[in-house]
Amino acid sequence: MGNSGGLPQTILAYATVSGATSSPSATLTLPPLYEGWPLAAGSTGQLYVGGLNGTVLAYSRNSTGAAPPSRTINVNSSEEVITLTVDPKGLLYVGTVGTNRYAVRVYSAEASGAAVPLRTVQLPYSDSVQFLDVAADAAGNVYVVFYPVLPGAGPLGFIDVYAPDATGPTPTRTISFSSVVYGVAVDGAGNLFADACPSLAGCVIEEFGPDANGAASPINTINVPNQSAGQYWGGPVRLDGAGNIFVSSGVRNPSTTVVNFFIYGFAPAATGNAAPTVQIPGATETANSQFAIN
Repeated sequence: MGNSGGLPQTILAYATVSGATSSPSATLTLPPLYEGWPLAAGSTGQLYVGGLNGTVLAYSRNSTGAAPPSRTINVNSSEEVITLTVDPKGLLYVGTVGTNRYAVRVYSAEASGAAVPLRTVQLPYSDSVQFLDVAADAAGNVYVVFYPVLPGAGPLGFIDVYAPDATGPTPTRTISFSSVVYGVAVDGAGNLFADACPSLAGCVIEEFGPDANGAASPINTINVPNQSAGQYWGGPVRLDGAGNIFVSSGVRNPSTTVVNFFIYGFAPAATGNAAPTVQIPGATETANSQFAIN
């Protein structure tokens, strides 16, 4: 979880073992003037940090303290990197927001400097929606989460799916929701996991089959725990190599405006009110909802 309360920012590392986890096992401090937001991790342990200045920092496995990044990918200085993911092949997917344009750029696992993307998916929206998260499967299908800024008669949240060879702007299918969706992940079988929050009262992880389309019904739901009375919003969904499901949750106390962030981990077969196998409490106010699992 990244510290967003000031510069320099700090990323906290936790062991994802069963049971409550309250103390970080390591910390990584970003460069003094770097404003980071999204995080992603590959199967080899590389950590990626996206910046609001249009760059992505790559750190080698087990980097701690003030270790410098091993690489910097210069995506676009006029755009902000707002979401990241790594697919099973190690390719890096970078979601960017610029003036009246959104895109997902795909980079090789060794990309550095002014590297040319292997592929760019131009998205068909601008400031009419918020671009919240991205996922990709081994075949190269891209899943993009949006939230309409001014919801009307349409869905409160939706996930557009792009085929492996698509460069946009028209998705091959769209999964629509009656609630805000904050995050998405896809497993090896193509099942999709979405962090859906029907109201400020709580969130659920909804699982869909590989061919879900339109107003599809989930094949499984997992209720994210409520910590206390407050206002809730969600965050990314991520899977580890064993199929465990992780999600972040933010709780705002309406009387004090203090925000607490948590990360929950669930077993692969979890359903309903299953207790989380991992619970990581974040710092108040200075933390953000972004995290990565490796």
